[in-house]
Amino acid sequence: MPLTTEPVPFALDGLTETIRRASSQLPELRGIAGDLRLVGPFRCFVGDPAVFAAGATRRGLQEAGWRGLLTGGDNPLALVEIHPPSRRGDDRPAYGLRGREPAQAFAAVLEAAQAYDERTPGPSEVRFLSFPSLFLTALWVTGRRAAYIPTRLDAGPRPDPQVYTRKAFVGLVARRLSKMAGRRLAGFDAGDEPSNAVGALIRQPQTA
Repeated sequence: MPLTTEPVPFALDGLTETIRRASSQLPELRGIAGDLRLVGPFRCFVGDPAVFAAGATRRGLQEAGWRGLLTGGDNPLALVEIHPPSRRGDDRPAYGLRGREPAQAFAAVLEAAQAYDERTPGPSEVRFLSFPSLFLTALWVTGRRAAYIPTRLDAGPRPDPQVYTRKAFVGLVARRLSKMAGRRLAGFDAGDEPSNAVGALIRQPQTA
């Protein structure tokens, strides 16, 4: 069955203008605005690694916006981070764009998720899950047989796409959590850990 995602519950006002302005820093976006397509977007969650490692994989999750893949033709060009309008009265979302390398990595795990889904009965939904304190991120395929495909395992090079079952991914998170706890006991603190920021967000002006 085809992979699905929950529709974004608000208009993506200002996204085209954000892409146009971002093209000054992302040359892969220049001159192709008419050929761009947004794949997804997919819901994003931040997990509590201790809760997750204990096996409660749907507890301790906080919604963290949406993530879409911007493509030109068949080429992944950029990732688009989408955060809903704030409760302070802003009527437009905030956006952040990242370039070709993370976009290619995201496209690769989407392809792996599609291949997995074709072998799995029942409907499924694609989400994105991150554990910032572990520098661990993964595409999350929900459904009867949940799966996780990491895009980051640590601060090193990105891994090749590999599908983890729920049990295997819980074990992976538990091992990373234990490793990071050992580092802190050895004298490292949270400030030594790499940032998991997705780039500066661009808040759209209130005028058209």
